[in-house]
Amino acid sequence: TASGLYIPEAATEKPKTAKVEAVGSGVRQLKVGDRIVYKSYSETEVKVGATVYVLVKEEDVIATVK
Repeated sequence: TASGLYIPEAATEKPKTAKVEAVGSGVRQLKVGDRIVYKSYSETEVKVGATVYVLVKEEDVIATVK
């Protein structure tokens, strides 16, 4: 490139999708059952028993999928 910076496609972050299972009391835009697209680097995994949950901040949600 003219600026000398090249980022291969394989190195770019791809958004992820998930189904909302629960929301906190301060969440305004999301509800249980929504399908969301979120920034993949922003997730935190929590294991409860055999189930792994992904925690995502509302501000890191890119879109709600219908």
